[in-house]
Formats: sequence, structure tokens, C-alpha cells
Amino acid sequence: GGQSFRNTGLDAMTSITGPQAIDYNAAVGSVLGAGGVVPAGSPAAGLPFNQFITGVPTTTDWLHGRPLTNGATFTAKALLGLNVKVSDDLDAGAEFVAYSSQGDTVVDSFWGISAPYQSNPFTAETATGFGAAGAGVQPLNNVPYTRMTLDNFWIKHKPSGTKLTIGSFSDTDYDSMIYSMEPNPTVGGPAHLNSYGFQVKGRVPLGEGEKPLAMSWEVMGTKLADGNVDLVTGASYFDHAEGVTLGFHFDEDRGVGRLNFLHAANDASGGAAQVVGLIQFPNLVFNWVNPPGYYFNQLGGPNLATAGIASTSDVRPVPMAGATDGITGIPGTLNVGGIGPQSQTSYGVSLNYKFDNEYKPRVFGEYSHSSYRPQKNSAYSVGGDLVRIGGGASFFDDKVDVDLQYLSVDPTYDPFVLQYPTVAGLTQPYWRIPDLNQFWNLYSLHDTGKYPHNRQGIRADVAWKFNPNGKLAFSYGNLDQVRSSLQDVRYSANALGAGVPNTPVLGFSPGFVDAAFLGYSPFTFAPSGGNTLAIPLEDHKGNLEHFTVLASHKWKPWENSDRGVTLSGLYLNYNWTRDSNLSRLVAGPTGVMGESQNYVDFTISGFNLGVGYDVTDDFAVRAGYTQLDVFGHIDPLGIYNNYAATTGQTRFNNWDITQGIPELG
Repeated sequence: GGQSFRNTGLDAMTSITGPQAIDYNAAVGSVLGAGGVVPAGSPAAGLPFNQFITGVPTTTDWLHGRPLTNGATFTAKALLGLNVKVSDDLDAGAEFVAYSSQGDTVVDSFWGISAPYQSNPFTAETATGFGAAGAGVQPLNNVPYTRMTLDNFWIKHKPSGTKLTIGSFSDTDYDSMIYSMEPNPTVGGPAHLNSYGFQVKGRVPLGEGEKPLAMSWEVMGTKLADGNVDLVTGASYFDHAEGVTLGFHFDEDRGVGRLNFLHAANDASGGAAQVVGLIQFPNLVFNWVNPPGYYFNQLGGPNLATAGIASTSDVRPVPMAGATDGITGIPGTLNVGGIGPQSQTSYGVSLNYKFDNEYKPRVFGEYSHSSYRPQKNSAYSVGGDLVRIGGGASFFDDKVDVDLQYLSVDPTYDPFVLQYPTVAGLTQPYWRIPDLNQFWNLYSLHDTGKYPHNRQGIRADVAWKFNPNGKLAFSYGNLDQVRSSLQDVRYSANALGAGVPNTPVLGFSPGFVDAAFLGYSPFTFAPSGGNTLAIPLEDHKGNLEHFTVLASHKWKPWENSDRGVTLSGLYLNYNWTRDSNLSRLVAGPTGVMGESQNYVDFTISGFNLGVGYDVTDDFAVRAGYTQLDVFGHIDPLGIYNNYAATTGQTRFNNWDITQGIPELG
């Protein structure tokens, strides 16, 4: 299918960059309009085109969170499996996957059939069309093309149930609080992309009977996709993870206890030395800075310990591009520090049990811990914890299911930074709609949809099957920040002594992750003892409250047939809030600007109505309509500060998007 887009509104970005900073008529439908890098000649040159950064919405499908560009998709995929009986005890096999991309590169990537691992642009180790040495390193640069790859081969020892897979594998026994496969930016699914490496798994009975006490086990190692390209040298790292998980199945499989261990790291690639600080792009939003003890003059000034980005000897958690300590924008010097090579160790335990009685009660508990080092040469490390407990039951002859859980995830749990490989320079391949559980260009080792960073609170689910062909379901969540987004590193120049730090430093010690509530405005702080950033004048935790209602019913007018007409509907609402009263604490325009930057009241809501008809037992048609509204106030980078200061307003909507999507298929 094909798609094309045009602008019917203003012809220029005017919010922050001045008239005609970007020809919006030309941008809509292009890679730039969908989230590319602003080209030279614009006041915003070099920045990603992103509403948080430029103040203007990109051309995005806000239902799925994927970019919209002009072009047509034409993709095809075929799988050939080979099974071999090696002996009475051994089976073996291999899978070959052919993939053809004959359409537009970008449209095929996001809207075509999801490519197999070795042909997929989102499983690569670097990016296409962005950054030095970024082009020519992914298969979809060769368009049109048809490619066939050996996707995986396997061997299974039947008496022990042990199976070895080399290549691509799509399932794992890991609890997703420790390891979850990369979320798939391709709309057609599957939801997650395969891992690629080796996997050995099996199950050992520890007793007798049909379902005896048993231990399942898995050892695996996988490469990790990463689109990072260093802005200084164009180099990158090789990313990998490996570990083991053990499951103990008891009481006829009604109970499962599991132990998990995972190690992940960046290593040098391409035969290069293992240099430091090559991951810089994410720090545009993370704002990770060096804590005290790692400032330039504390480490003795210019020497091997402060050699900076692309050296092999710098010992700071966040190596800098020059002699600067802070993120200040010194002319001629990159104003963002870099991290890497990273390393992280995670371990966790879980227990699930389903009771065998009328109400089918079920309980679960999960705990995990991660220890993260943003730079292997540095002694700095940070830990984080995850806890989730809950239970549920079924009532009225299994017609009503009720589940309740409590969740707490530290902001420093699993902060390992992994970037999506970009296609054609698109810097925001996957907005996590509707819950914004991760940044638009990143993914994590754990499942951030189920376990979002820096959130604690409750979730509840109720489902009612009111007749054999009808269901009504309701979900609710109320999650606060575990830790507010008050920057823990706040020092003006010379606050700790002469030249320490040598520039203002305002940010987070490496490891703090919150994809919705970023740090406070610099206008939030008052001076004390020679430090102009010493005292925070306000500190409020953010909150996410959400609910979803889903209903469906199928009418079957024909006897002895499952054919019928199905009506379905869905409504969802996600609301992020964080209070601020800074304008009452700080007089003048700085108080107004600071409050506008700190205050959050942002909503994503939408509905879907659909009707389906079974034409035959094997063929059905469906029509529907979805509307999504994205609106409210959230301006973490202060893009609208000048507007706030001019108008005196801090509660205005700087997001106001309504998108309607008809469906027929």
C-alpha cells in the first residue's frame, strides 16, 4: 500500500526558531517532518525534529507511535524449515527465511512485513543515514532487494529435553523484569524482535508422575541492537547480554519459582581500541552529569584521567569533549557528555502460584536488582530495585476476573542505554503510546511497559464475561514517581572551591531514568554559600493515572455456525500531572518561565469503535474508526519559556493534537 501527506496549516515552524526556520510544507511527508535531523541553514540545525525540542509536532501516527512518510510499501517474507532425525535420541533442524523489500525504504521498515533478524534494520549495530560513518551498514540501504538468510539451526536431545539453538530465537524463560526482547517498531508485529546468539534450555524432572516436581533451565547469550553513533568520531560499540535462568515447577505446575541472572555490556567493535564516552545522543534528554569527585580540577587538570571522549584512559562516569565540567555549551565544544562502555549485572527472583479451588485464587511476587556502571574505567556505579506483588481471583463461575497488583521500580533500575538503529536518519522511530514508558529512540533490557522506570503504585483489572459471546473489561492504574525529578547534582562554578567545578553543573548522577518527568528548570534554585543552585524552591512528585474500558459482543444469527457480527469499543485515558507554584515564589519572568517548565498536565486519550462480519467461516471483514487526542502542558526543555514570560501564563496547552484513523480490512 501507499501513503502521502501534505500540510494544510502554517508553512513554517514559528514557535522557537523564527519564521521559515523550516519549510513545513516541504517537511511534511519527508524524513525531516517525521523526526529527522534539522539541516544546515536553520537556527535549529543539528537538532532532532521533535516536539519537545522544536515545539512543533512531527508527522506521526500517534495511535501506534510510528513516523509517517510518503511512499509505498511492498514486502514479502517466506520461511523454509528443515527437520532431520539424526538418531533415535537426536533431532535437528534449520530455518531459512527469505525477505523481499521492493517499496520505499522507510515505509517498508515501519509499515511492511517485519523483516527477519539478519535483514531487519532495527536489529543492527548502528544507523543508516545519520552521523559519521552511519551510511551503508544496514541491509535496507540496498533497495530494492531480496535476501535469504540462515535464520537459525537447532539440535534437541529427546531423552533429556535439552535443546540448543544457534542464531535467531523468539522465546525465552526469563522473567521480563530482567530480560525482555527488543520492542518491534514495525507496526505489523510481532510485538518483539527476536534475540540472536545462542540458547540452551531444558527441563529436568525431580520426581515421578504426570506433572512431577521439575526444574527448567536456560543459558543464553545474545547480541543487542544499538543505533548509537558517536558524534565525535563516528565509532560505536558492540552490545551483548548473557545469563542464566532456573525455574522450579511444583504442585503439578500450579506453582513456579524462578531465579534470573543477566550480564550486559558494551565492548569495542571493528578491531578498535575500547575508547570511552561514545554514547552522547541520549544525554540530550537524560542530562546525566558527573557527581563531585570527578571534576576536571579534582582529578588534577589535564592528564590521562581527564583525556575525554574517545580516549582510553578517562575515569569519569561521563567523559566530556573538553576541559568543561558541565553541560554549558562552550563555543566549539560539544555541550553533552558521553557514557560508555557500559556494563550491568541484574538478578531477580519470582514466585507464582495458582490455588485449586472454586475461586481460582492466584498470587505472585517479584524482586530484582541491577548494578550499573556507565563507564567501565570509572569506579562509579549505581544500583536499583524492582518489586511487584499481587493477586487475583475468579467469581460467578469464572465469569468475573479481578486482579490487583502493587509495583515499585527505582529510577536507577536497569538504566542500561540502548538506542534503536535509525532508518534514513529518523531519530524517533517508536513513541510508546499511550503510556510513554520509554523515550522515543530507546529501549531497555527489561519490559518497561510492565515495569516503567521510577513508578510506584497500584494497578487493577476487572473483566466480566456477561455472556458466552460478550465481554466487558476495565483497567486502572495510579502510579507516583518513586523519586522526584529534582536534580541531585547542583553546583555553580567554583561552588566547591576554585575551579571546582569549572562550569555550572546541573543534572542527574548517571543512572536516573524517567521518560515523562524530566529535571526542573534552572530557575527553580536559590543561592546559598557561594552555590547559586544550592536550594530547590519547590519539589513535587509527578503522577500517572490511567484507565481503559474495553467491550465486545458477537451476535450469531445462524444456528450451528460460529459466523456472526461483532461490535467492539475501547476508550482509554492517560494523564500525567506534576504541580508547580514557582511563579509565586520567584518574582518576575523567571518565576513564570520556571513554573511553565516544571508544571505538567498532559493527557493522551482516545476511543475505537469497530464492527466485524464473518462472510464465511474462513473470511471476515472489519470496519472501524479510532480517534486519539494528545493535549495539555508539558515543556521539559523550556521551549515555550518566552511565550510564558510574555503572556504570564503557565497552564496553556503546548500540545493539542487530534488524529482520526478510519480502518477497513
